Amino acid sequence: MGWDGGTFMYWANLVNQGATPYRDFFLRDPVYIYLVALSMKILGVSYLAISLVSILPSTASIAIVYMISRDLFDHRTAILSSLLYGLSPTIIWYNTVFDPHTLMLFLSSSSMLFLIKGLKTNDSKYFAAFGALLGGAVFAYRGVAVYAVTSPLLLGYILASNKAGQLFGPRKWLRQVLAVAVPFFLIGTAILLLFSTFSNVSWMLSSFGFGGQQESASYFIFGEVLGPAERARVLFVAVREWLYLMAPATIFLVLPLVHALSRRVVFILTGISGVSVLLALALGSMSRFRSAYGAYEPALIYNIVFWVSLITLISSALLLLPIVSSKFAGARKPELARPLLLYWFLSTALLVGLFGVPLVNYYYFFAPVFTIMAAPIIMTTMSLAKTASHIREIHFPQANAVVFLCLLGVSAVAVSAMIPSTPMTWRDRSMATNLSIASYIQQRTTLQDQILVQDPAIALYAQRGVALGISLTLVYNKNGTEPFNPMPYDPFDLFPNVTEIANYMSAGNVKYVVGDYLVCAMHIHPVWKLAFETNFSQETVIDGTVVYGLSLKAGTARTSCSG
Repeated sequence: MGWDGGTFMYWANLVNQGATPYRDFFLRDPVYIYLVALSMKILGVSYLAISLVSILPSTASIAIVYMISRDLFDHRTAILSSLLYGLSPTIIWYNTVFDPHTLMLFLSSSSMLFLIKGLKTNDSKYFAAFGALLGGAVFAYRGVAVYAVTSPLLLGYILASNKAGQLFGPRKWLRQVLAVAVPFFLIGTAILLLFSTFSNVSWMLSSFGFGGQQESASYFIFGEVLGPAERARVLFVAVREWLYLMAPATIFLVLPLVHALSRRVVFILTGISGVSVLLALALGSMSRFRSAYGAYEPALIYNIVFWVSLITLISSALLLLPIVSSKFAGARKPELARPLLLYWFLSTALLVGLFGVPLVNYYYFFAPVFTIMAAPIIMTTMSLAKTASHIREIHFPQANAVVFLCLLGVSAVAVSAMIPSTPMTWRDRSMATNLSIASYIQQRTTLQDQILVQDPAIALYAQRGVALGISLTLVYNKNGTEPFNPMPYDPFDLFPNVTEIANYMSAGNVKYVVGDYLVCAMHIHPVWKLAFETNFSQETVIDGTVVYGLSLKAGTARTSCSG
């Protein structure tokens, strides 16, 4: 369990109690929170309630991936795509993270299905459905807006290249763009104004994405630039999780080069690319461990398997490329598939690239498009391997196809074993631990007492209030002039400044402080740190988590932020 999921549960509970987002409490991704609230209303306050809001959309995405792959390729490839997606260890594992990402993937993939149908039928209602769904999905996860922004490029390319059997015309292109843009803005604006009615427009815009506040999109977009080694480190972990899909998906992306360029040029370009990837990943594997970005470290055996699979997969893919290209071109005519999947892939890359801190879990956004691109290449390779089993002398290309499939299997098994044994570094507190901490606090406090904790699910289960209503302590995790105010333009005073928090704690209004990453935020601000160290002492340790209680003993809570 991580503090994100606990925060979302706490916000959903506030919704169920009648609180209004953006006025009574700060909120991100309201569509997701309202779904969690609905689930909790039916099932009660439980981890099951929030987990279903991840599991159900992820399960439904399997069907969406099947339908997209079927429309772009064929039924057999679609079956393989859905199997790759549904059995992917990374997909399964991310269902336990409890955040909007699985919902976002379901909504964005569903929108792509409408876009495909629009391109195949030239029916404006499908383009409108694509735009409308993205307009609503923005409020489930802001980043999906990128697909609406980049879609005019795809529509223009499809018409200009006559891939859909139509001649390019500016009017036709404009009609399709407007069919996407108008519903997108109408739905998005309607939801924005609905919430603004109960709060105010400037605060909505500021907190949602355009005002430069700590939690706004403009804070994330180019907000914090990491060095090349740190970015390579995160990329190293992401590639380690997706290697068995990235290898065939990359072949799919470079197939047009085989037909447009000479074989020698293709070998040189792909060889240079392969070496560049190896160098970047080597840099990432040697860079300093950064737990804050999810760059977790598995056991040595998994790293060895990864490097062996990586080098041999790149080599075998390079050797396999010419024959796969010719067989693929003969078996399938992916006129629409290539530009659409490339648009989907590059738009997702832009989405990930816009975030200043490229967390490992952002690479999860590539899951649907990876599986759909990888499936036809794996199908083609399987057909080559089948040919090899029916001939007495196995020719080199067929033998290489067998090796390639075996390597994909080894990589997939390694990922399957790696992920559950190496959880993300900041999501490693069990649900049982949270419940134990909540039970401990509940037994020693009254209903009127308040606690300070980064994961407010603990307060929720303890049935205690969060001090001063602070449910998002992350906003205090940066330096600033005292008294530090994380949201200086907040019209509803949802975030007290650090001096107010310190005075509140010193007055004895906070009974317990749970020693998680919240302690790190306290240590950044001297006034807050002094109030904590003066008034609180370590009372117990529950499964490695320190619980600090209000104490008359001055100076007994001195600890590092790692506590």
